[in-house]
Amino acid sequence: MSSFITTRPFPCRQCLFCKEASRIDGGCSGVESFNHGGWFCSGTCLQLANLFSSEPGKINNLIRDSLINTYNKCYTKTYQGDKIHIPRLNAEKVNNEVKCGDIYLIKSQYEHTTDGENFNKYD
Repeated sequence: MSSFITTRPFPCRQCLFCKEASRIDGGCSGVESFNHGGWFCSGTCLQLANLFSSEPGKINNLIRDSLINTYNKCYTKTYQGDKIHIPRLNAEKVNNEVKCGDIYLIKSQYEHTTDGENFNKYD
């Protein structure tokens, strides 16, 4: 017997950083963060959120700039002729799935209602 629920909509969690939705019945683990006020799908997304929310001066500025450039290269792809950041694409995709009734999002006890405007900061 499969552990997946076969009815719709599927309950999902949405990563605060990459904005990808993961079904909770599929065993999505992830990381809850009180500091960021929500759930992250992986330790990598949590560490990137730590980087992008750190104050200048807490991390060497040259290292910070290098990591931001790496982020921009790794999390950017061409979508319908436009270069976009993957979090933006994921957020749009998840929003469409919620509107269509395919999924619904489960909020965590720490989850904020906004992203704090950090995710478009380096576009």
